[in-house]
Amino acid sequence: MDKFVPRFLRAEFDRKCGSWADNVNSWLYMREKDPSFLLLRYEDMKREPVQELGRVASFLERHSFRPIRSTPDFLLRAVQLSSPERMRSLESFEARKWALTRETRQDKPFVRTAVAGTWKAILSKESLGAIEEAWGSSMQHLGYELLASN
Repeated sequence: MDKFVPRFLRAEFDRKCGSWADNVNSWLYMREKDPSFLLLRYEDMKREPVQELGRVASFLERHSFRPIRSTPDFLLRAVQLSSPERMRSLESFEARKWALTRETRQDKPFVRTAVAGTWKAILSKESLGAIEEAWGSSMQHLGYELLASN
């Protein structure tokens, strides 16, 4: 990972979209104040999935999407049907049929731990420092606390 992170920071793996910060900032600077833009953070979706899904449904309805059944029962059912465990199960049965996963290693699941923030425990202090040095201002803008400030 210590060899991967500098290359990831330089966007060597996806020149079209740029780095994580390039991608995120392009959306934020162009659309952040636009009412037709909805920012979702993975951590928020993990912490309050029904509430965040309700925000998505409300947003879509406000922007001319057809009416969505967004009662708490329907939202809870959608969250349950989208659980990491259920998605892993579907992936194990269906991955060979999907165009995006058919040619990938079947022993490396697309749906991994589905736990927010695991990168902080996996990466070395040097890699964490490099990420925060490169992208810290963007991370803070999105409401993430930097480890260096702890």
